Amino acid sequence: MSTTIVTALYNINREKKLDGRPFKEYLDYFRHVLAIDAPMVVFVPQSVENYVLQHRQGKKTQIIVREFADLSAYRYRSRISKAIKTMKVTGDRTKLPEFMGPDYDIVIFSKLDFLQEAADTNTFDSEYFIWLDAGTYRHPAPFSGPWPDKYKIKLLGESFMMPAHISQINRDLTELPSYIKNNYPFIYAYTMGGKREAITKIRSDFWNLVDECLEQGAIGTEQTLLQILAIRKPTNFFLWDVKDYPQYGIPTNFRMTPYELAQ
Repeated sequence: MSTTIVTALYNINREKKLDGRPFKEYLDYFRHVLAIDAPMVVFVPQSVENYVLQHRQGKKTQIIVREFADLSAYRYRSRISKAIKTMKVTGDRTKLPEFMGPDYDIVIFSKLDFLQEAADTNTFDSEYFIWLDAGTYRHPAPFSGPWPDKYKIKLLGESFMMPAHISQINRDLTELPSYIKNNYPFIYAYTMGGKREAITKIRSDFWNLVDECLEQGAIGTEQTLLQILAIRKPTNFFLWDVKDYPQYGIPTNFRMTPYELAQ
């Protein structure tokens, strides 16, 4: 059985409303993800559909056209806005997109929904479903050929995979608002996933935690919330301890887990 990549791209006017990053830049990054040789489910609004068609020619692809306001997470928009105001972050954190408005949070929280839908539909008869951010790669992915290696992917077992700098995770959980305000995540959600059962479990816990946070007037990124879940229920997660590969001479940063899963 194959592995399906799940990805998405939405224009939330980040250039003008958030941190200044233009959508054109994301489109340029997106083509590197779309070039990966693997079955792929892509969630986009109608305005991005032709771009995906252009860059996925000849590859197994399911495009699901869904507008931003139709995302399941959109129903949380007003509650997220209220929580952002309640958080009253200061300093550099005021420049982070998750604290500048609700639309960024709606998109990143939707990742678990996208994974779940792709796993439930299972268009390509896959065993594993792996999320990749549209902006994962600033340059062509440092691997080629079919992805992932069919033996390496089985390392995930029944757990939900996420990259992490494991040694840097603060496992001292305080009250949620304080933990979210005072800790940066060292678990990363640019890629994540596993078998359908693992995704279902994590997605359910994730949305329960979103409600728990909002009830306390707190909100953070999907990475921070997933880090909290991994601290609470570590056996549900396969944390892939990430490494850098400076020999490539490109800013891969900590985004190398897909490379390590390649053949």
